[in-house]
Amino acid sequence: MKRHSSIGLPVEIPGNANQAHNPDPRIHGEQLPASRLGELQYDEAERVVWLCAYRLHRSGQPDDAFPYFHELIQSGRLLPTEDDYAALFEDRAHRFAETIHEDAQRLLAQARSAPGIEHVGILGGEETVGALVEIVDTLDETHVAFSLEQMDAERLIVILAAFYADAEFNDWELTQQLPSRPLRVNEVCYRILRA
Repeated sequence: MKRHSSIGLPVEIPGNANQAHNPDPRIHGEQLPASRLGELQYDEAERVVWLCAYRLHRSGQPDDAFPYFHELIQSGRLLPTEDDYAALFEDRAHRFAETIHEDAQRLLAQARSAPGIEHVGILGGEETVGALVEIVDTLDETHVAFSLEQMDAERLIVILAAFYADAEFNDWELTQQLPSRPLRVNEVCYRILRA
């Protein structure tokens, strides 16, 4: 397990001095400022750090963090639940829908400001996309490249529509490369001509 922190100013203590004894290697304790302890879990596949428990560390006191963490571990209540993951996915989908259009328009403006150069951005907080604009007579030829890994058809259409909301999917042409480079493994590129 990689050690990560979701809290702004954590102090990681070397070794296991501030880690609750725990048979599950996915769980670890971090010493936080002002004698606060947090149990963190990093889910690499979902790119999320969960703050699973948090409590004051008052050694020897009945409400100390360590006995509380042990109780959560022993009862199987420390790790994120299916409901927690459902809430995470719902939040991400909502954030994606709210921000993708603005992100795509910002990336398109960057690409238009420097024709022939690929500009890379993250749309909706999730999708890394490259955009390149070439000027053809009085038209913009826009190229949009992104990975198909973990991509469904609906999301692909949403990404393209974020660049040109008035365009139909059939207005886009699938290409074999960007003008500036070949495509990477699992990457696709679409282009469109617009006034």
